[in-house]
Formats: sequence, structure tokens, C-alpha cells
Amino acid sequence: EIYTLSLHDALPICVSYLFGATKKRFKKEVKQAGFEGSISVCSTLRECVEKASSSAVSGDIVLLSPASASWDMYRSFEERGDEFKELVMELKERVKI
Repeated sequence: EIYTLSLHDALPICVSYLFGATKKRFKKEVKQAGFEGSISVCSTLRECVEKASSSAVSGDIVLLSPASASWDMYRSFEERGDEFKELVMELKERVKI
């Protein structure tokens, strides 16, 4: 199945962090859709969160926005969401947000 990406109604996005089985495909699709920000291809969700936390500045929004299923890494979307929450809580403790 082919998806068409539209960036016209999106919030200003500076960086896209991609991981999972479809990361290379989405990198290509995002570029073809006209995304002008940087794209970081990561191996894990943890790596995405770490890279985002390193580059984000006060006032930035970091959003987990799954573009496809993560069956290659998680049993369910709940498990993926739980890991994201855990990673953010770890980060919060480290940097005392």
C-alpha cells in the first residue's frame, strides 16, 4: 500500500527521527513530499529520543508520531507508547525538567 504525505497542514517540523523496518522508505517519502528539515535515521526508539533531547531547545515540541506499525520491534502500539513514556520519564529525571 502506498501512502501520500502532505506537509501543508503540519506544524513547523525541524527534524524527523525515523526508526523501524520502514525507516528508509519513509526517509525517501518525506524527502519527496518536500520536507526541508533534517532527517535522522535511528536504530531504536531510545536512539530517537536521545537524539531529539540533544537537539531540542526550550519551547520545542517532541512528538511521537508513528507512521506505521512496529511489529518488527513491539508486540503492540501500547508497548511502543509505554516505552516512549518510560524513555521520556528517564530523560526527565536526568535533566530535571
